[in-house]
Amino acid sequence: MSALKIAQKTGRLSRALTASLARLAAAALDRDALGAMLAAIGRANVAAGGVLRPAAFKGLQAVGRDAGEIYARAGARGLNDALALAQS
Repeated sequence: MSALKIAQKTGRLSRALTASLARLAAAALDRDALGAMLAAIGRANVAAGGVLRPAAFKGLQAVGRDAGEIYARAGARGLNDALALAQS
């Protein structure tokens, strides 16, 4: 994910890919469970969890896996170039 952060900060991440990743992240997060977890932490009940939806999180995992493969084959510059061109 740090490569994605760097690409975004340097303006190399396309707007379309940024929007697509934001939608994936929003779909992966269970806001109700997050609220319940934060409330539980406030009550010192740190065992609460289940904030991420596993099925939706798979899309983010795939992005990370693909980015890792590109980095392994083309290095950091190649990954940045690919992210600049990616649309989703």
